[in-house]
Amino acid sequence: MIKVESRKNQRIAVLGMGLSGMASAKALENSGANVTVWDDNSTQREKAERAGFKISNPEFIDFSSQDALLIAPGIPLLVNPHPAVSAARAADKPITSDIELLIENCGRARLIGITGTNGKSTTTELTAHILAEAGLKHQAGGNLGLPALGFKHPCDQETLVLELSSFQLDITENAAFDIAILTNITPDHLDRHGTMDAYISAKRRIFLRPRVRGSSVAIISIDDPHSAEIHKKLERNNDWKVFPVSTKGKLINGVFVKNGILFDACSGMARRICDLNPISVLQGEHNQQNAACAYAAAMHAGVSEKSIVRGLQNFKGLPHRMERVGKINNIELINDSKATNVQAANIALNCSNDVFWIAGGRGKGEDFSPLAAHAKKIRAAFLIGEAAHDIAKILPETVPVTISNTLEKAFEHAIEAALRFSNAATILLSPACTAFDQFENFSERGNIFRAIAEKIKSGAYNERI
Repeated sequence: MIKVESRKNQRIAVLGMGLSGMASAKALENSGANVTVWDDNSTQREKAERAGFKISNPEFIDFSSQDALLIAPGIPLLVNPHPAVSAARAADKPITSDIELLIENCGRARLIGITGTNGKSTTTELTAHILAEAGLKHQAGGNLGLPALGFKHPCDQETLVLELSSFQLDITENAAFDIAILTNITPDHLDRHGTMDAYISAKRRIFLRPRVRGSSVAIISIDDPHSAEIHKKLERNNDWKVFPVSTKGKLINGVFVKNGILFDACSGMARRICDLNPISVLQGEHNQQNAACAYAAAMHAGVSEKSIVRGLQNFKGLPHRMERVGKINNIELINDSKATNVQAANIALNCSNDVFWIAGGRGKGEDFSPLAAHAKKIRAAFLIGEAAHDIAKILPETVPVTISNTLEKAFEHAIEAALRFSNAATILLSPACTAFDQFENFSERGNIFRAIAEKIKSGAYNERI
């Protein structure tokens, strides 16, 4: 666990006692800070109390006597801010995050920050995997896996790979990275950020300041207009060394993928690096974009080309991202539960044919209508959760729609329909929504999909189909 020496003897209120909040409170307390904690969820409060933390309702905290408020990423900061946030601001107290405290206390560790609407988890894991292949000391976490302050200490001789959500970047004022990566920007979390401009602004914060002016590296995929605009503006100043990434066309000063072949043109002349086509977990433009970003990060971190290629070729991928979980007769079963926004589902549908589509959950304030463009590929849709009727409305009459309500029913309905279909087909869980209306998170939703698939493959459901 990180030693937060910079906050020793300070009075810190921690708001939000999920995974990152709990790790932050422990790290602060172990480092000699005076910590009080709160979570609006009574179950989380009880966990914190059992862990020995002092529980204080923010309504009764005198923030003038506190040195700072540390908030977890899920706490509203800008749109309808939490009362504790408003109280801290009124007392003119700084609002900080675990990411900032890590950066304050990590010495000269190399810092790689990765954000984007889609692909940031895969890019983070792939970058860490390549570093491991090269034998470099590293730790990975942040929004994925290990919370930032849960990293092992000391870490000043290591490379820290941090996945950063828009929520985390929103509450990060002073973070600075040696290598900062933006995979893409498409509409997401509009229910939290309020507007698309606010969401873009949060993502752009990863480039707020370089760790070393003129030497830190910005890697930006330019295949969407929002990211391309950020790249264009960043290129105009000398704060960062800026390198674009693309899967759409040849570049003269970055990393690109053409026909599935990865090229490095960072020095001007394009060099063929490797063929991504045989790598099953890196299929599709979205995964090729992830591979190009990870390659660029590892290359600028000093990893040899040989080690990078080996890392790309033996990468196993992440669960719940276009994860093939088996076949029943000629029906492919794909778990893409991580597709929690419209663009992610759009990518999944684009990669599939003759789809029996399971979608729905809790929407993020997005427009679902772009998904209707895949109507010719969708043989039938089986919709669940709060957004079921909203998704149904955007599908043309040519697509049979069943409001299944639950994932189990949707799978049953989909398998029945797919077995009646004479050709090869795909049952695709790609919800375009979060899972929070019916599940703890997208992982639980994906695990349940996988478990149902296993039961069906074993014949346990045969009598019901």
